[in-house]
Amino acid sequence: MAFTVPDGHVLVRCARDSWADRLDGVMVGFEADSLDAQNRTGWTILVLGRARLLERSQLTELSGFTDRAR
Repeated sequence: MAFTVPDGHVLVRCARDSWADRLDGVMVGFEADSLDAQNRTGWTILVLGRARLLERSQLTELSGFTDRAR
């Protein structure tokens, strides 16, 4: 799953007509983490919020977002 965080929003790229379509307007949780086993360090973040489906054209409204798929 690919995600990015422009302008304080968590954007998750999903295919059209996917499971994500059912989440529009629903409260969701998103977790990302990383672990460096060699150095025994890591981080994790959990975000709670309301999901909203966006069309590709709406992405340009978010500052800091670059759509690399174009």
